[in-house]
Amino acid sequence: MVAGDDSIDMDALASRIDQAKGEFVRLFVADALVPHQRLQFVAPAPAVANFQYASSTPLVMIGRYPYRLHTHGVEVSVSLVAPRPTGEADVILSAGRLCEVTELGLKQDVANPWMGRDARVRWLSPDDEDDVSARLIARSEALGRLSDEWLDKVRRSEKVKERFVGQLDGVLSSLGPMPPAERPNERCLWVAGLINSRPPLGVANEIRPAVLMAADTEARLDSVEMGLSDSIARLEVDWI
Repeated sequence: MVAGDDSIDMDALASRIDQAKGEFVRLFVADALVPHQRLQFVAPAPAVANFQYASSTPLVMIGRYPYRLHTHGVEVSVSLVAPRPTGEADVILSAGRLCEVTELGLKQDVANPWMGRDARVRWLSPDDEDDVSARLIARSEALGRLSDEWLDKVRRSEKVKERFVGQLDGVLSSLGPMPPAERPNERCLWVAGLINSRPPLGVANEIRPAVLMAADTEARLDSVEMGLSDSIARLEVDWI
């Protein structure tokens, strides 16, 4: 647009609108993972190609309940694809960036729905976007203490049976260090991944969808505090 010209640069406007819609991804509906979680499963033969070949298009995983798709999910990277003679494959996916789905496309291949669908997402860094007050940081600090209490009770409870030796230690290793209290959203996601591990320990209600899709830091803390407190109460009853 030149000086004195009130006409609109439609190409520039279209470009800004396109950017606001988010980045194109390939959407895979399976589970509500949180960042740093890993999902290991046996992929059926029609799904193997979905994970076998590297692509420049990010792969995003979201969950659903019961039939409605979640609005938030995570980018996943393929850590392992080990084909079996049957055509199936052992697959490990590692969860990364948090995102919000801004637009759903049509299924890429009607004949093979395992290939997912096109979508657009907006990548999220809530702790960089939200105004984190001293009160929220205090709640985040308390969440750390509550998590330590949960871990202690899980390790001491005779009724908590790991699916395999060292499962809890493996979960902690996969998640990495707990984020600092000054990043309460990241800490909430970390705790959700701890108590809703994959495979599950079976000692906590599912809170990952609520934590992923929370409207703000306050709501995210509410969900995690409630999930942790409820799980601790169950573990305490187990001791009686």
